[in-house]
Amino acid sequence: MSEELNRLKQENSRLREIIGSWRRKAQEKNPYRNRLFKEGYNRMYSEHYKVYIVDYIPGDLDIKEVIEEIETKFMPTIRPFSFKRLDYSTKYKAWIVEVCRTKEYTKLREPFEVRWSE
Repeated sequence: MSEELNRLKQENSRLREIIGSWRRKAQEKNPYRNRLFKEGYNRMYSEHYKVYIVDYIPGDLDIKEVIEEIETKFMPTIRPFSFKRLDYSTKYKAWIVEVCRTKEYTKLREPFEVRWSE
């Protein structure tokens, strides 16, 4: 019984932190938006990548909650790209999310390798 009570207190504390983070973010009145920061092609890994500035997620939110938010709310909006990297930028005061797709770009790599191997 005591273990269950401690677990519930920890969960309550965790949820209070999450609610506080979202409340502070809402008081700043930032609209929901994602800005494309940069886009390119990485020939070494044969992938097309995009980097977004995601500023609707609070900066002081726990990283597990941020990842869950990115995977459930942000990623469905940018299909067929897949989640690759997540960083917090103090310059932009926002999360920087890198996404990529590799499937259809494998043919672009072949001429480069043939050219340099001769």
